[in-house]
Amino acid sequence: MKNARWSVVQDLTGSWGPYAHNENQWVGYDDPESVMRKARYVITQGFAGMYVWTMDLDDFNNDCCMGSQPLLKTVAKELRGYEYDHNRYDCSQPSPPVTPEPPPKTTTAQGMA
Repeated sequence: MKNARWSVVQDLTGSWGPYAHNENQWVGYDDPESVMRKARYVITQGFAGMYVWTMDLDDFNNDCCMGSQPLLKTVAKELRGYEYDHNRYDCSQPSPPVTPEPPPKTTTAQGMA
């Protein structure tokens, strides 16, 4: 949490995920470690996969300095063996996405009357 007024609480036993609180406000969230535990639970239970809700809340811009998309990449690493090492404290911005040029428009002559 970038704001110093928020206190973060981590569960060292792994039975629940992290949360943060500030006076009367509370928010629960996932971090790469809690997502890793959930993915490993899916594997040990023999489930077919995981469902990810609100992917737009993953850190696509590397604002938390764990690399782009740390939660989705952790799921991919655990479930599919995708190699990913979230480099903590590397706060560089990811490369912008590359959008290919659309194909040129072509027209065909319609029958002339």
